[in-house]
Amino acid sequence: HRILSIHLGTPPTTFDFEAHDKDEKHVRVPHLTPRKFVTSVVPIDVNDYVSLVNDPRNALDSILTIDRLGNVVEGNSIRYLNVGASDLWKYAKTQLDADVPVWFGCDCDADSELDKYGLYSTDLYDLDAVFGTTLTLDKPDRMRFHNGSMTHAMVFVGYNAVDDIERPAAWKVENSWGVGRGAKGFDVMTADWFDEHMYQVVVLKKFLSPKHLAMWDTGTPTVLPVWDPMGNCLH
Repeated sequence: HRILSIHLGTPPTTFDFEAHDKDEKHVRVPHLTPRKFVTSVVPIDVNDYVSLVNDPRNALDSILTIDRLGNVVEGNSIRYLNVGASDLWKYAKTQLDADVPVWFGCDCDADSELDKYGLYSTDLYDLDAVFGTTLTLDKPDRMRFHNGSMTHAMVFVGYNAVDDIERPAAWKVENSWGVGRGAKGFDVMTADWFDEHMYQVVVLKKFLSPKHLAMWDTGTPTVLPVWDPMGNCLH
C-alpha cells in the first residue's frame, strides 16, 4: 500500500459517482465510500447468487475451488458448483424467464466471428473441407491441454424459443466491446456452441434445485491447482 501510494497517490476516502442511466439521464451520487457505494448504488446482494460451472474432467454435482485464487485478504475462497452442461442452460433459461440477465464465462475465441457478425457457432468454420482433417479433442481434453478455458465474461439477455422445445436454439448475448462490433454490441450463440465452450453461469440461489442448493451449502470443495484453466477468467 505504501509503495503504491508513493507512485499513484494516497487513495481517497470518499468519491463521487457519476453515470447515465438506461434512459440517458445523468445520475450523480456524491461522497461515497466503497461500502456505501455497494449499499446505495448496486441494486443486488451478491450473496443471493451462486456460481455454476461445467467441468467434465471432474465429478459433476460437486464443489470446486482454485488454489490461491482470490484478491481479498481473509476473504471467502472461490467456490464453483460443478454441474452438467444441460443444467447450465436450464438454470440460465429459468433466470431469463424471470427477466433477470445472466452473467456467464466462456471461451469466446473458439468457433466465433465477433468483429462483423457477432456469431458463436460450431458450424462457422468447415475445417474438414479446407484441411481434410477434423479436430477431435472433446471438451475435457481441450481443458487438459489448455486449448479450452474461460477467456471472457458477458451477459445473456434473451434466447430464441422454437415451438415447444425446452432447450433454446440460440442465445442473445450482450458483450462489453461497444456498439461497433456484432449487432450493435449484441451477439448470437447457438445451442451446440453453448455445450462445447460454455464454462460458467451465475444465477440466483432461489432457482437451484433442492439437491444443488444442499450441495452448495454443505459440499466440501475439491481444490484445483492455481494454473487450472477453470481459473483463467479470474487471474
